[in-house]
Amino acid sequence: MKLLAAMKKRKSNTKSVGIPRALLYFSYYPFFQSFFRNLGAKVVISKKTDADILERARKITISEFCLPIKVFLGHIDYLKDRLNGQSDYIFIPSLIHSLEQDNKKYFCPKIIGSADIAKATVQNSDESADKKIKYLDLNFDDSHKYASITEILLKVGMNITSNPLKIYNAAKKARLAQEKHELLLKKGFYIDGERFIRIQKGKKIGLIGHPYLIYDSFMNQNIVEKLDSSGYGVITQDNITKIDSDAMRFHWSFANNMENAFQTFAKASDVKGIIYLTPFGCSSDALVRQHMVLEAKRLKKPFMILTYDEHTGEAGHDTRIEAFIDMLK
Repeated sequence: MKLLAAMKKRKSNTKSVGIPRALLYFSYYPFFQSFFRNLGAKVVISKKTDADILERARKITISEFCLPIKVFLGHIDYLKDRLNGQSDYIFIPSLIHSLEQDNKKYFCPKIIGSADIAKATVQNSDESADKKIKYLDLNFDDSHKYASITEILLKVGMNITSNPLKIYNAAKKARLAQEKHELLLKKGFYIDGERFIRIQKGKKIGLIGHPYLIYDSFMNQNIVEKLDSSGYGVITQDNITKIDSDAMRFHWSFANNMENAFQTFAKASDVKGIIYLTPFGCSSDALVRQHMVLEAKRLKKPFMILTYDEHTGEAGHDTRIEAFIDMLK
């Protein structure tokens, strides 16, 4: 009886960390999930984006936000309703720049300020103080180098455990999980949710865009499945193994990844065409995509831009894909 009572007490004291399935989740989820689970926290991932998530976003966001930010806030609102305990956190990684590039390349301002946007937009309900959700944000600013991430994680981990050795070990395991994830991508796998699917050999279509748009099948209206059913494999910027230093010309991390992929796809004979996925109103994409349009014309590579917002209709979307496929034949 004492053992059972101790187990129940331990379970009740377990802290839960909610992670929104949006924005940087698609780039770093192995790292964050591994880190918190190895600290002993219960990790709660928000459900896949669906109509409910989008409706939640519509009710609380302003029209000026791009679709990925709106969806992100919808996921935060979902987690707020699902997590309602005193020991619960919602985790938001607010990265100034990519972990893989030098700190002169940045994410867009909305990603940088995503934690502050969430706190200002998704309000706690009028419940007692012990029921209100606490935000746990991870900030990497310009002064941080990759070697200092462990020290930053130490501060975050102290919210879950007071054992610094446990935090250091969790950080080490998280790095290994992230490295394994990225290695699979480089070996030619595509992420479907959290499953890895090997990219088929033969003719392909290069898919370029922000990871949180490429890997969210609701936002991109199942474009990968539709391309696959048409007989074309899909290859993304995350599958590129080589980095062209000349492609690192932009101010933004994702823009450089997309430019590097574009240059690679444009020269690859098995990549028959390139599709650029962009959210309506993305300021960085407005510059990058125009550059790619001009380059695609010069290189005579079939190129199409698909723009997404919450009003994008599936019929028109599918018609454009079908027309692009017909053009490639």
